[in-house]
Amino acid sequence: MLSEKYINLIKKIFRISIYKTVRFNYHYFGLKGIFKCFCVVSRNVTFYRMKGNVVINNAYSGCVKIGFADISLFDKKYERCIWDNTGEIVFNRTASIGHGSRIFNEGDLELGDNFTITANTGVVCCKRISFGNNCLISWDCLIMDTDFHKIIDINGNRINDNKDIVIGDNVWIGCRNLILKGTVINNDTVIAAGSSLVNHVFDDSNIIIGKRNEILKKGITWRQ
Repeated sequence: MLSEKYINLIKKIFRISIYKTVRFNYHYFGLKGIFKCFCVVSRNVTFYRMKGNVVINNAYSGCVKIGFADISLFDKKYERCIWDNTGEIVFNRTASIGHGSRIFNEGDLELGDNFTITANTGVVCCKRISFGNNCLISWDCLIMDTDFHKIIDINGNRINDNKDIVIGDNVWIGCRNLILKGTVINNDTVIAAGSSLVNHVFDDSNIIIGKRNEILKKGITWRQ
């Protein structure tokens, strides 16, 4: 009998969409993309706007995976991953964007090496969002550098401009968190599950962040 490892591998292979994988790679990388197949795309991915640019540094076949995951809490068959890009997305080598996740980018989105979204998380980039290496984002999170709608003062000036989000290396964002514009998170940081809203510049590294942007603990690190 086949081991569980090989059974899971076979299941992943059958979840690949050949058409969407070829379309994505050809659109962003030309004929080289078809032969090298840098990105592997699942059947449950919807291309809303496939424009802009995609760059993969130190790329190899299958280094970027879109729409796959093994989280049993979510329905792999019906929950769709959405790709909506009109800006530039830079992958610094490997990345896994889990099923049900949404990428909306009109600005500059940079994802470090070994970037992972487990499932059902949204990244909304209208200006600039950057992640360092070895970042892990859990499910039901939303990260956005914009308020979408303009807030105007009585003199007619906009007072809620988009602001960059900068996330360092080895950052773990727990489930059900909202990361808003202007947030800066340094290396080796954990955002506790259910901290709800993070909108602060954190100067410290090696910390755990909780509710109301409170630092719960210092001098920590974590491993996947």
